[in-house]
Amino acid sequence: MTNRSSFVPGEQVTVLDGTFAGMQGRIRDPVPQDGLVPVEIVIFGRSISLRFDAWPVRGDPMNEAAWLASCSSAKMLSCLRGLEPRLVDLDRPLSHRQGRLLACACLRLVEPLLVEAGVQEILPLIETHADGQPGQPRLLEASREKVVGLLGDGHWTARYAIGEVPARHHLGIALLSALDPQENGWLAPPRVVELLPPEQRGLPALLLRDVIGNPFRGPPAIDPAWLTWNAGFIAQFARTIYQERRFDDLPILGDALEEAGCADRDILDHCRADRLHVRGCWVMDLIRSVD
Repeated sequence: MTNRSSFVPGEQVTVLDGTFAGMQGRIRDPVPQDGLVPVEIVIFGRSISLRFDAWPVRGDPMNEAAWLASCSSAKMLSCLRGLEPRLVDLDRPLSHRQGRLLACACLRLVEPLLVEAGVQEILPLIETHADGQPGQPRLLEASREKVVGLLGDGHWTARYAIGEVPARHHLGIALLSALDPQENGWLAPPRVVELLPPEQRGLPALLLRDVIGNPFRGPPAIDPAWLTWNAGFIAQFARTIYQERRFDDLPILGDALEEAGCADRDILDHCRADRLHVRGCWVMDLIRSVD
């Protein structure tokens, strides 16, 4: 995934993923190859040059307008992680649960590849575990071994973004990032971008906004009275939407919220917007947190 068509030799950049994520280095060769750029970094006083997915350190800081318009999930995630310059501290950082659900939502965009690789059953396991339901550690570990097998001998190469990265490696690293609670799913959206056709590469950014909303503002408040309106219809309907993945019904939920007394435009507009909604949707999470 290339964030620029070219760089300037010696330009300072931040490595976006892999074991060196967050480290700063300098561009050695200004022309990206296979979506990666040669970056020189210093480790324990020794200079080495490897190919990474990188983003310039200098440039316009991320602000609210840039967040709402961005098509780059990599840059948005860097902002959340503090790797990208931003104008203010964020009110809504991405939690471990949200990161893993976002990773699963992105991976569902390439479901035919999951089926082809025989790993489509892994996503429901990750989602169940992320939502704090009784886990199945043996199944999760078996899933991890299956994904490592998918990567094969190229596991190290794919994980640390050195050299050419085949499609199955992007898929495998995205799955491993979602499987590991410590990794928080950070690596999945940029990896999935590489598997999507050019006209769909902005979709992970849309999914990130569905999950985190606008991190430059605090979340709206949910009035508990809305959830008791009409014999508790809103709370019950929200549970059904979430459990059965009936996200196309969110406009109906928005109408019900308005009838119950909600006048918050961020909530109502989000419910009624013609857009992708997924598990982890910030409005659904607000309702479920009060329910």
